[in-house]
This record gives sequence, structure tokens and C-alpha cells, in this order.
Amino acid sequence: MSDATSVKFCQSCGTKLPATAGFCSSCGTAAGSAPTAAPAPTAFSIQPQTVVAGPKSKTTAVVLSVFLSFWSWLYTFKINKTKFFIGLGAGFVAWIMQITSFLLTADDIDYYAGCIDYYGADLVQALAECASYQPDYTLAFLAGSITFGIWLWALIDNARKPAGFYQDYPNAR
Repeated sequence: MSDATSVKFCQSCGTKLPATAGFCSSCGTAAGSAPTAAPAPTAFSIQPQTVVAGPKSKTTAVVLSVFLSFWSWLYTFKINKTKFFIGLGAGFVAWIMQITSFLLTADDIDYYAGCIDYYGADLVQALAECASYQPDYTLAFLAGSITFGIWLWALIDNARKPAGFYQDYPNAR
């Protein structure tokens, strides 16, 4: 047997090894394995990362819509971005309506307090005079209806899509 076949070299550190060696006696690297040196980081080296959108779960989409309403469309944003932004806009309008309704209701409370102050100790007369005033909750009801409608739309939209839509995401239409 020739000397060339009975000797090999460590691919990591270059040490001469017997042909039957399983590991390098110098560095401990498995004999025959290629060196695995990590690339040296450079200052400000930024590696681009690609996020691959894979298949989604219909169950997850429906559960998200139950608890998060239109925010569930972020789960399949590439396809449902228009629905998401419509829901976001309508939700913002409903939020403004609810804040306005709350402020108007606070004015109603001030009205009742003013009635009681005006009539003083005669609470019966104060209640009789002030009871005819009915606050308007139309704005609050409308805001609640918008919020409920958006939630229902997201729930029905996610529940009615076939499971294949979620499995083929983002290529499904």
C-alpha cells in the first residue's frame, strides 16, 4: 500500500491523519467533513431576508375574525388589503361616533344635574320636570351597528371561503 492512500489530511486545520481516523487529533473535526467557517461579519452588513407567505389555516382565520373583526384580514393581507382598509376606515368613523355620543351623553348628565340644582330640595318636582327630557342615543346605536356590521362581514367573509383558498394562499383568488 502506498503512503498516499494510508494518509489523509484534516480539511479544517490541515493536520496529517491516518486513513482510518474518524476525527482530527488536533482540532476535533470529523475527518472527511468540510470546514464550516461562518462568514466574517462586516460592519453594517445587512442580509436581505425574504418572507415567504405559505399556506394559511381557515380555522385560524375564522378565530381571528371572531375576536379581532376586520383585523383578521391582516392574516391574508396580500389578497384582502382592500377589505382591511375599508374596515379600518369604517371602524374609525364608528369610533368617532362613539366618542361624540359619549360627550353628548355627558351633556345630558349635566342637564339632569342642572335640573336638580334648579329645583333644589323638591326632588319630586325636579324629577317630574326633567323626566320629559329623553337623551338621543341614535348616534351610539348607529356606531354600534357599524361596528357589529364590520365584525359580521369579517366573520362571514372568512368562514365562507373554501379551505383551498387558505391552502393556496397567496396565489388563491
